Amino acid sequence: KKKKKKKKNMNFAFSFLVFLFLSMLSNGFSLIPSKVRSSKFQTTLKMGLFDFFGPKKSASASHILIKGDRGIEQLKSLKTKLSKSKNLSEEFAEAAAQYSACPSARKGGALGTFKQGQMVPAFDKVVFSDAIGVVHGPVITPFGAHLILIESRSE
Repeated sequence: KKKKKKKKNMNFAFSFLVFLFLSMLSNGFSLIPSKVRSSKFQTTLKMGLFDFFGPKKSASASHILIKGDRGIEQLKSLKTKLSKSKNLSEEFAEAAAQYSACPSARKGGALGTFKQGQMVPAFDKVVFSDAIGVVHGPVITPFGAHLILIESRSE
């Protein structure tokens, strides 16, 4: 009787794990580590199974995206101007609204809160390791050149 009950519990546990795994796959998870797919109108991130159980750090940041060959020079000039700012958050948001090629420009470049691994690696590295409340960049990604203002970060 004990063997039968133990086997029944193991079957339930196995079934539950299979259900969990299949649910994760159907919701955009894969066994492949994070990959970014981009199109003109939308960027999505495919999370890997191991990313789901990885670090739970989160951050909030804003950015200014400039596309093209002259982006780096433009951003260096803009960063110098912003470094003299008395109200950095407000002036960064105004600059994002004016110069950024990202749809987030409508929100002053605000990206909201996101978890580590959700952004492209170069962007992620800056947001999760550099100083908060400072303008960083230019940071080069497949999307273009960015200035990044990290607003907050938590474990």
